[in-house]
Amino acid sequence: MTKQAERIAVLDAITRELGGTVIKRAETEYTDHDPMAWQNISLPEGCISLHYHGDRKGDYIHVSGDWPRDRKGSMVMARDVEYNTASPSINVGAAKSPEAIARDIRRRFLPEYARLYAKAMAIIASRDQYEATVADNYRLLAAACGGSVAKSSWQDAWVLKGLPEGVEITHVGDDSIRLELTCSVGMACEILRQRATVTA
Repeated sequence: MTKQAERIAVLDAITRELGGTVIKRAETEYTDHDPMAWQNISLPEGCISLHYHGDRKGDYIHVSGDWPRDRKGSMVMARDVEYNTASPSINVGAAKSPEAIARDIRRRFLPEYARLYAKAMAIIASRDQYEATVADNYRLLAAACGGSVAKSSWQDAWVLKGLPEGVEITHVGDDSIRLELTCSVGMACEILRQRATVTA
């Protein structure tokens, strides 16, 4: 068994003690001196990352967050959840038993990380809901003008086709839409009169 395999076996034992599931792990070995050994695991409290390191002071397990990403691939971390908050992380001596390391992780790392991770997931859910509502609004606009809407193949943006001449939509949000209209002075006055009547 290689040194990397030995280290991964330790990480696997820690993962079992935590009741976790491996999501991803190191597939390459950097050097014989300090072979890469890490894995991301899923726990009920959230996803975390375990890294097995070795240096002159001895081997240790570095525990940090495997923060979630929204549908656009943007990671939501501690600093996004609470202003100026550092992401939790701890080091645990690798000489300890997997049971003792798991206890340290539960005691020293998981409580604060789980709190921040839950907030990060709430932010992602809010972003996803916003994006879903925006998509619905684009479909409403397309139906209103008899046009069509589709996601751009080269960027993460909606493309609305079939707008009447002189109309340009510059922003679509979840509860408002901003558009630019090029028209005659008379039509502009009529639109303003109608708008004033609606908002009066």
